[in-house]
Amino acid sequence: MDELKKQICRNVDDNRAMILELAEEIWNNPETGYQEFETALLVKKFFEKLNLPFAGNIAVTGSKAVLDTGKPGPSIALLGELDALYLPSHEAADKKSGAVHVCGHHLQIASLLGAAAGLAETKIKDELCGKIIFITVPSEEFGMDESRTALKRDGKIEFFGGKQEMISRGIFDDIDVAIMVHSGNEYHYPVSYNGFVAKKIVFKGKAAHAGVSPESGINALYAANMALNAINAQRETFCDEDSVRVHGIIINGGDAVNIIPDTIEMEVQIRARTISAIRDAAAKVDRSARAGAMAMGAAIEIETVPGYMPLRNNDTIAGIYEKNLKMLHSEACLKKTGHRASSTDMGDLSCIIPVLHAYSCGVEGKFHSCDFHVVDMSKACIEPAKLMAMTAVDLLKIGKISSDYQLMNREEYLENIRNFAVKQNFNYQE
Repeated sequence: MDELKKQICRNVDDNRAMILELAEEIWNNPETGYQEFETALLVKKFFEKLNLPFAGNIAVTGSKAVLDTGKPGPSIALLGELDALYLPSHEAADKKSGAVHVCGHHLQIASLLGAAAGLAETKIKDELCGKIIFITVPSEEFGMDESRTALKRDGKIEFFGGKQEMISRGIFDDIDVAIMVHSGNEYHYPVSYNGFVAKKIVFKGKAAHAGVSPESGINALYAANMALNAINAQRETFCDEDSVRVHGIIINGGDAVNIIPDTIEMEVQIRARTISAIRDAAAKVDRSARAGAMAMGAAIEIETVPGYMPLRNNDTIAGIYEKNLKMLHSEACLKKTGHRASSTDMGDLSCIIPVLHAYSCGVEGKFHSCDFHVVDMSKACIEPAKLMAMTAVDLLKIGKISSDYQLMNREEYLENIRNFAVKQNFNYQE
């Protein structure tokens, strides 16, 4: 390990108490997507202590700070995600909001700011060229809840995903490479992730007295039930290699048990490994939903919303990251694992620049579940801070990182993602 990296590690260790305190404070104050105002304030205060140039209120609650060597060179982005999830059944969930950090984003932010602390007081400006940009991103956990829908309706955001929104605003235009480290229970990085689209489907029937005159109504709930059964019947048509996942919920199931339901709302996500597979599965979902409406003589509105693009991790960046991991633990390795069926808006970034979305250690239990908990704060926060900072140093030295697939520019990416946005109306009421 060279002297610069040794200094980075010493700086992170010297700031250990502040990093862990930050993680704990964010854990105790969870906030969901685009509502991370208190978390954003904590981030701002931390960067101000480091005397790094800072810009806040980006894509509502996001921010960036810049460590600039003052010399031309590559721009390396280190990322952390701000938002928590809604899981009121978790024992640590906020009593009022039901939010809790069961995806470990509080650890990400602490690690990111730890990396900044590790780099800020070094001789990096004397030894290297380029910039390291520390970016905190809102709303990675996709949701079409009322607060986000209101922001979109009011024109304050275009996309439900924070990285998508930042891409659209040009935040990543001058970035060459992006890295983030997610909490986990082993050192690894998946080769790829699913992308997805989301749908809001509204079935519109006709209300009637359920006891006296049900025959005069049109049951929108039955239309939705038939749609779900038709979607389930499609599952054997999905190719195994496409890793298709279709999952939905009914968010409005009727008003009263003695009234034939006239309006039923569903939300559905359709995930797959490739864009073509997403489009194929989404078309089958649309067809199934229309079939349910047609069978009951109901009307239907299908609104498709862009989700996230499939992610492809960069092996070159992963190799650099692993070399630094071995400097901390000589026997450790960064395992390359298979395709992952979950989704992240880091996939959208991978459309325009090379990225690494790696996993650290220190947590147990399943993500997004009641058994998620941290068992080792050092492995979950301190090690990722060192590894991101050390890898950023190497990337400044190397310069350009090539991609093994064709990247898009911002305009091409936005055209692709916006093409998913479609609203359709069909009326089968006689």
